[in-house]
Amino acid sequence: MRLSRKRSIESIGAEEPLDIGICETHGRSNEAYCEICRVVICPSCIMFGQHKGHTVLQPNKACRFVRDEIDKVNRQGKLSPDYPDKILQDIRDTRLKAEKLQASVLEQLDTKFNALIKLLKERREEIAKNVISNFEEQIKIATDQEDRWEHKADLAKTLVTHSSSPDDSNLLINSFEILQAIDVLNEDIIFHSTNLLTSIDCSMMTDLGSIGYTQLQHCIKNMGKFGDSKQIQFRA
Repeated sequence: MRLSRKRSIESIGAEEPLDIGICETHGRSNEAYCEICRVVICPSCIMFGQHKGHTVLQPNKACRFVRDEIDKVNRQGKLSPDYPDKILQDIRDTRLKAEKLQASVLEQLDTKFNALIKLLKERREEIAKNVISNFEEQIKIATDQEDRWEHKADLAKTLVTHSSSPDDSNLLINSFEILQAIDVLNEDIIFHSTNLLTSIDCSMMTDLGSIGYTQLQHCIKNMGKFGDSKQIQFRA
């Protein structure tokens, strides 16, 4: 009898309704559990709401289902404080390695690009020296002729001064310089030509397709050659 009574009490307790709140959508008491969506629901949800046609459990059975799931992960040791600690340690170790590698790769990036920038600057300075040398040579030609014709202009002024003077004796005394100046002024005018650089070709020619860092350095060292030039003629 006592055993029968105990079973009766357990049975009554198992069938007692659980207070699982009010449905926020329909305002009715939640009386079931949607196994698919894993939420408590009311009768309206079951009949015509968004849970219509879903698998539904009674609250007590749903409670046992949830407890069974907790027991499963507990037996797997996943509820032990050590379990997440080990996982977290792995994650943190990975993060630290990633941070160190990030710093290392960025350092490599800076090193390689700084080397390329330095190489580009050196190549630029080398080309600039060649450009300056080229133009200085051409400019010197024009400067020399400019000086020569400034001297001729001075001689012409001197001759004008002598020609306007009535003093014949002074004219004869200075005749050597006067006639020499006339010879200079009578020199034939000739045309000189000079090639003036108008552009620099900085293209890097390669048939290798994708090239490596060392090959890129080699290309930079050889990039930058004189491009088009313009020929100019002037009288002198």
